[in-house]
Amino acid sequence: MSAGFQPHVHPWSLDARDYPADAALESRAAFLVRYALLAPSYLNAQPWKFAIEGDEVLVSRDPLRRLPVADPADRELLLGVGAALTNLRVAAARFGLAATVRAEPEGVDLVARVRLSPTGPIERALADLFPSLTARRTDRGELRDEPLGDAQQRILARATACDRAHLRLFTVDPPKAALAQLIYESTVERMADRRYRDERVGWLRPGDGGETDGMASDKAGLGSGGFRTTTWVTRNFNIGETAGMRLAKLARANAALVVPFSGDDAASLLDAGQLMERFVLTATGLGMRCSFFSLPPNVARRPSEILDLMSADGIPQVIFRAGYPKARACRPTPRRPLRDVLVV
Repeated sequence: MSAGFQPHVHPWSLDARDYPADAALESRAAFLVRYALLAPSYLNAQPWKFAIEGDEVLVSRDPLRRLPVADPADRELLLGVGAALTNLRVAAARFGLAATVRAEPEGVDLVARVRLSPTGPIERALADLFPSLTARRTDRGELRDEPLGDAQQRILARATACDRAHLRLFTVDPPKAALAQLIYESTVERMADRRYRDERVGWLRPGDGGETDGMASDKAGLGSGGFRTTTWVTRNFNIGETAGMRLAKLARANAALVVPFSGDDAASLLDAGQLMERFVLTATGLGMRCSFFSLPPNVARRPSEILDLMSADGIPQVIFRAGYPKARACRPTPRRPLRDVLVV
């Protein structure tokens, strides 16, 4: 890592005026990848790698950042990579480049190619989201239980469907209460597995500013002790009941719970991740913040009334909440430097 690099600061301090407009396309592509790195991912694992070949950005999963217990089929990994794809497309649109995404379902690690062109059609709706790339925060604190206005709902509704995925917003009870109960049950179920707790502890960080990935222990909802205490307790005791109750409480108080639905093939999951991030960036532009609740891999095989409640086709991939923050300040999560994830 370069001297003086601050993972909580420098990746989020991008200045559009530094865009190398007159440089070769490869250099411009590398600048765009910096924005892709700001996408959210499960446990902030940042499970992506990028390479540049001519006019294409090759986007791959990073097998060293898989979560084999919590995410054995790379479902949430692909959602995170999809979110990074949206960030890349938004940045490309802002700087006048068309970005065409082609999924690579047969690739071992390669999952998508993004072709950049200075002459193709620009997605202006994506370009409008550009300020949200560096403003977005994953807020795991309390949100205000303030409803969405009609205008906000109309704006958010524009980011609820794409080719192989769609989103549903839940703004009232009983659906919100039922989803909060699902989050509680899922948390209790997963935390009962020592292997899951060990894996999760592996991504906890002290939060002192030097880490480049993972979650600060005081923001993970696993207790209020210091890093050593939190990791020891989480690894050695089943705290699922306490963690589940806390997360369910957070899930009930917000403007909306949002669920992306898609198939479970790689292309559909990439679409779901792209759509999810488009919604989150739109919400950020409205002054809202979001955070995510992981679902166990077998959620699609839960009792049918869960899917009936959601009234949607496809498989629910994750639940996230959107709302207006109680606290104005929210520290950005750390990011790895570009040199660690990009091969030119």
